[in-house]
Amino acid sequence: MQAHIEAEVAAGLTNLDRYRGNHLAAITPFEQEVFHIEMHDIPRLGAAYWAWEVACGIIHDKLAGDPDLANALAAELEIVQQGRTLSAKDRSHTDFAEAWTAFAKLFGIPYRLAFAFFWKNYFMDVRLGHILHEGDYHGPDFMAVAHTEDEPPF
Repeated sequence: MQAHIEAEVAAGLTNLDRYRGNHLAAITPFEQEVFHIEMHDIPRLGAAYWAWEVACGIIHDKLAGDPDLANALAAELEIVQQGRTLSAKDRSHTDFAEAWTAFAKLFGIPYRLAFAFFWKNYFMDVRLGHILHEGDYHGPDFMAVAHTEDEPPF
């Protein structure tokens, strides 16, 4: 896993422009300012966070091309077991964030940076509607009351 992360980081540092944007392994200029994350940190953060989400079962993909690696990590690392349990219940739980920061530390990511990247991605998921909280308002569902010949207003 370490070799895979290091290869991703080396490749990423040669093309930082691919890390600009609004997705898990990228950052917007506003997020850089708010979370105080530098562009050169994003390749390592993105690679480790993607591995974390795969290991926790949030993203269903192969780790480093190995379909069994996520389960092997869960079998060996208590923090991944904890992450799997908490991700199904509440990804905003402080224990889930702490498990991620412990995982990130394995790949040379300092606590503050891991914690900032966690919340950057959490709030991105909330903005995109991937994480919903009771009482959240996302506006009226126009299509729920529209007729088939109606066009959406936006």
